[in-house]
Amino acid sequence: MNRPLKGFLALACASLVAFPAFAHAHLEKSDPAAGSMPAAPVTHIDLHYSEALEARFSKASLADHDGKPVDAASALDPKDAKHLVLTPKAPLKGGDYSVEWRAVSIDTHKTQGHFTFEIMP
Repeated sequence: MNRPLKGFLALACASLVAFPAFAHAHLEKSDPAAGSMPAAPVTHIDLHYSEALEARFSKASLADHDGKPVDAASALDPKDAKHLVLTPKAPLKGGDYSVEWRAVSIDTHKTQGHFTFEIMP
């Protein structure tokens, strides 16, 4: 096999192996799920991502039906870097809520999104 062809094949193989490192952390599921109607009270919201997150730059926030912020803290699960937990200061009661999230994967790619759910009284 000639040298240029060997070099091309080596580069092609290396790029296929490196490809997964350039993935983005996408929200795979949440609990409560987007559009769901869980029963009150809700004490925390779990967000599960496709990739490990960078704790310092990944956050979520919560708002009520009027868009008013709900006092809540978000943090990575110390046992699972793909799991972000949003914990309101007080259990959530009946009403509509929206979650805004921003995720930065450990390879520094950023994603963001939002979803809503309604807690049944």
